[in-house]
Amino acid sequence: MDRILVRGGNRLNGTIPISGAKNSALTLLPCALLTDEPLTLRNLPRLADVDTFGHLLNQLGASTHTRGSRPEDFGRVMTVSASRITSTTAPYDIVRKMRASILVLGPLLAREEAGAGPGPRTLRAHGVALRRRGHCPYRRAAASQLARTRAPEFRLRHFMGRFNLAHRVRLASGLVLFAYVATHLANHGLGLISLSAMEAGRSVFLSFWRAPALTAALYASLAVHLALALWALYRRRTWRGMRRAEVLQLIFGFTVPPLLAGHILATRGLHELHG
Repeated sequence: MDRILVRGGNRLNGTIPISGAKNSALTLLPCALLTDEPLTLRNLPRLADVDTFGHLLNQLGASTHTRGSRPEDFGRVMTVSASRITSTTAPYDIVRKMRASILVLGPLLAREEAGAGPGPRTLRAHGVALRRRGHCPYRRAAASQLARTRAPEFRLRHFMGRFNLAHRVRLASGLVLFAYVATHLANHGLGLISLSAMEAGRSVFLSFWRAPALTAALYASLAVHLALALWALYRRRTWRGMRRAEVLQLIFGFTVPPLLAGHILATRGLHELHG
């Protein structure tokens, strides 16, 4: 059995090379299927999954050339050329070895028919798209048949998913709240001109936001914005790795609705009491 014997008391110095991440490499390799020009990736890790993905690309018709495969070299350079796709069938013996094989599905479809709509696609969305074209997504996606079929229309929920729907609802409610605050501050800004201008703007402001439809939209936006902040907090498994944008969303989500709600209820309550 091999052993590692460490003798302490000495200062450590030197450099340690770091190779690329495996998940990043497996995500970038299928991008070679999107173009007929060669794609060169450097500093690839020396892992079996990278070799397996290279074999998968070879089965689809792409050629791979690897340099730096000697043990004394650190990191490898792989050039993938997919000038011609000869097969759209991924052998099961290769696919079963790693889940990342599904990443070739999107580039193969995009290579055969460009112009697909933007936005994140779930695995179910790809399956729905292939089944509507008459193919089984778990067996094959024949390029010759795809070229003869008409591109179907898909519902928004197939492509955007629940997360993007929540993002759109948050954006819509945020725009309503922003419009309310902006018009409110603009009304105060008219006071710098004259009190009569401020009163005239106030009448327009009140007639606009106290319309039944806009009142309902404002109250719904307050509730939805706060509910989405609570949902985003509930969905988080850990506080680690939280981006600044997510922190700002949580801060605004928990502070803006209560502040606006208190202001709206106070001003409307005084208006109802004193006119």
